[in-house]
Amino acid sequence: MSRLLILGASGYLGSKIVENGKKQGWEVTGTCFQNLHAQYSQVDLREESACAELLRQANPDVVIWAVMSGENETALIQKGLSGVLSHISPATRLLFVSTDGVFEGAQGPYQEQDAPSFWNRDSSLAAYCNAKLAGEEMVRSGHLDHAIVRSGPIYGPDADGRWDNRVRQLTEAWEKGERVVRSSNVLRTFIHVDDLANALLELAGSEWTGTLHVGPSSFESYYTFAQKTALRFGYDPALVEEDQISREDAANKGIKLDLRLDTSLACRSLHTSFRSV
Repeated sequence: MSRLLILGASGYLGSKIVENGKKQGWEVTGTCFQNLHAQYSQVDLREESACAELLRQANPDVVIWAVMSGENETALIQKGLSGVLSHISPATRLLFVSTDGVFEGAQGPYQEQDAPSFWNRDSSLAAYCNAKLAGEEMVRSGHLDHAIVRSGPIYGPDADGRWDNRVRQLTEAWEKGERVVRSSNVLRTFIHVDDLANALLELAGSEWTGTLHVGPSSFESYYTFAQKTALRFGYDPALVEEDQISREDAANKGIKLDLRLDTSLACRSLHTSFRSV
């Protein structure tokens, strides 16, 4: 039985990797930090000595970096990922979960070989996306046996059945009879959390290395995603109002209009099936 260490196991994505990994026969250990969980070790990955001890005790065959910290992502990457790379065995496989936000967002769909770009630091998402891009570069240069996995927005229920914040905000509004407004020209490749977890587990057990865009071949706008979510939960899709954001407003608000991913390589290379919304 192969040993799998999930960094961020108590998080939204991490919990699904744990659940699905155990079903698939992995020997799973994991970490938590703010979302405490009796099943996992509470570890501050920003402490290098803690990283070293964690890797020594777990002795994993595969490590999945599924941890995130929002505004503190920079410190998490600079200190935490650096510590992991310093102490991970060369024989251990490393999977790094990244984001579609590493691209400029002017015109998708983006392929793996397209050049990423750092965000303007005035954007609210700049710290997170810039840290992810820096993390990608660290992994490429710091560990040979790696896979960098980029995805779009993640949706679906976690291991405890709780839906993601995006869907919960929609359903809570509709439950009150409120209408929501979503943009039809903000485009993304949405991915179900189960499909992302399964793709990561498939990659964990393979020898595939490099950067991979995962998700369905189809894409959605935030408007069509909300409409389809309304239908999924039995609400009237007329409760979703359509708008469009100008390029000028998008630039001023730090919104990237088109972050569609070209997922054709993943669809060809993996057995994991990616459902459309």
